[in-house]
This record gives sequence, C-alpha cells and structure tokens, in this order.
Amino acid sequence: MKNFQNIIGQRAVREHLQNSLTLNKISQAYMISGEEGMGKKLMAEAFAKALLCESRQQGEDESCGQCHSCKQVESKNHPDLIYVTHDKPQLISVDEIRSQVVGDVMIRPYQSKYKVYIIDEAELMNEQAQNALLKTIEEPPEYAVILLLTSNEQMMLQTVRSRCIKLSMAPLKNEEILHALTDREHIPQVKAQKILSFARGNLGRAKDLALSDAFEEKRSTLIRILSSLADSSVYQWTDDIEELSSDKKELASSFDLMEDWYRDVLLYKAGALEEQLIYRDAFTKVRQGADTYSYRQLQKNFEALTVAREQLKRQVRPQLILENLFTELRRAK
Repeated sequence: MKNFQNIIGQRAVREHLQNSLTLNKISQAYMISGEEGMGKKLMAEAFAKALLCESRQQGEDESCGQCHSCKQVESKNHPDLIYVTHDKPQLISVDEIRSQVVGDVMIRPYQSKYKVYIIDEAELMNEQAQNALLKTIEEPPEYAVILLLTSNEQMMLQTVRSRCIKLSMAPLKNEEILHALTDREHIPQVKAQKILSFARGNLGRAKDLALSDAFEEKRSTLIRILSSLADSSVYQWTDDIEELSSDKKELASSFDLMEDWYRDVLLYKAGALEEQLIYRDAFTKVRQGADTYSYRQLQKNFEALTVAREQLKRQVRPQLILENLFTELRRAK
C-alpha cells in the first residue's frame, strides 16, 4: 500500500511531506534523493496519493486508502498522476520531457485539485531535457506538483536543484531493516541477521539479498574469486563469469558484494578490528588482501567497479563486463 504509515524509517522526509499536507503548503517541485532501493518511489507515491485523495480533510496528512482516487493511485490508473517514461534505458530525452510534462502540464487536472508528475531516475535527463523542465518548474500552473527522484543528485543541473525542495533518504537502522525482513517478508531471523551487514541501511538491497536463493552460494564464489585473482589466469574464470552473468539483476548485487569485500580489505588495512568487518567469516583472506594491496591499488579496484556498474546500465554484454572487470582487478594487484 502506498501510504506514509507503511514506510519504514525516513522520518525527516515523511514529516516534511506530511507537514506540507497538514498546513496545505504544497511546493510545486520536490527532489527526493537516495540510493536505489531506499524507497524514493514509495515515498513519492504516498505523497501523490494523499494529494489526490478525494476524502482527505483539511489538516489531515494521510490518504484515506478507500476512495475512488486512492484505488486509482494503487492501480497506477489515476489520470492526474503521471509517471514519466523513457524509451532508452539510460536517457530521458528532451522530447520525452516536452511531450509528457511541458506540453501536458497546461492541461488542467481531470478529476483532482492537483496534477502530479513523478520522474524516476531523474538524473537520466540530459541537459536539454533538464533545461526544458526548468521552464515549467520556474512558472508552473498552481495545480502542478513535480517529484524528481534521483540516486545521483550531482547529475542534476544546479538551476534545477535550486528550484526544488530537496529531501534526502537516509540509511535505515539495523533494527528497522531486521523488523521489515522478519515481520513483513517473513525471513527467518538467523538469515535476516546475516544479511544486515551487507544491506548497509538499504532496505531494498536487504530484501533482494534475503529473497535470493543464490545469495550464500554467490557470496562464497566471490570470496574465492577475489581472494585468488592475483594467482589466476583468464581462462579459469570462464565458468564463474557464465554463472554470475546469467541474471542481470543478480549481477548488480554481485558488484555490491565485491565492493563490500574491498571495503573490508581497506578497513582492515587502515586498522579496523575483525568484528567491524562484513566478511568476518573470511577474515584470513581479508587480512591477506590487506597485506597484498596498496591504498592506491584498492582505489583502482573501486574505480573498476564503478565502471562495471556504468557498463551494466548502458546494456553492455554482462560476460564482457565481468571479463573486463576481473582483468582490471587482477591488474591492480
């Protein structure tokens, strides 16, 4: 359900939006930033649902959940809630912004007081698209509310950022994630506890790991690969590359696990204690990695992972991404 009461944590963002509803002081452009999996879209939808609710009374800060409008929002079938879409996976073009926002916003709401636009992955807008949107943000009709959701606020033009109310999603506490996994997703507590270290405050990430049947197997595979890259050759990775690249979403989580590994190596090298590490069960190998890599080499490893993530977003063939990544990680040795 797209309601504020169903959102775990994020008190500051929730309170700001709910206070806006209570006081009837609605801004016309918001930018909600945070990592993928933090719940930006759910927050935006809860706000939109409350704005469009037919039964919400003056001073109330939550949608009723029962009226026709609320049911339309839940089914993503409300005529005054527009989700901006894009054809290319890594680009929101100026034509798409013009047709779906700039041109559409001049049409009054069909059945509500407000007309709400949700632009997910807003950082994918190129400069022309952001400039086209800027004109609408600067002089919007009084009924328009634009919600920009981004995992990389720095990709947004300063002129756009300065005209939005900026709200940042924060990492959740471990107990909040544990509650969500055990009570809502019915994950066994032992398994949920093990996942907490890898979630790093990101509930979406925690859910993906908890619901992945291959998590433990993949984790063991990556420990084996990363701890032995220096003494291996390309042909030894063939089977691992084929296995890891079979699912694109799983590959993205593999990059997270690799980053966690090098983070542990870096932390231990800098003096962290064993109990502060995520890969405590592979402590000996983490320690060996800390002895092997220099700080500069570890920096190069993080950079190689960043490149791999970008290639995955650009639809580069997963097998090629992994081949290039393992080659770079081995070269950094």
